[in-house]
Amino acid sequence: MTKLAFEGGMELSLIKALVVSMAISAVWYGMEWMQYQELQWDRKCDNVVWALYLVVLWWLFAHQN
Repeated sequence: MTKLAFEGGMELSLIKALVVSMAISAVWYGMEWMQYQELQWDRKCDNVVWALYLVVLWWLFAHQN
């Protein structure tokens, strides 16, 4: 039987960062839909901001007390 162990904390931090980022994205897209009645998928800046935000969240969760 295989057991998953998150001993370094980096993997768990990444999972937490992904969950928070996805939750924020859901709210963001919901508000965008309410405002424009369509989703704007082709904006490159949003992808860069999302990636940077994910890295910052990952770092913050990894260095939390």
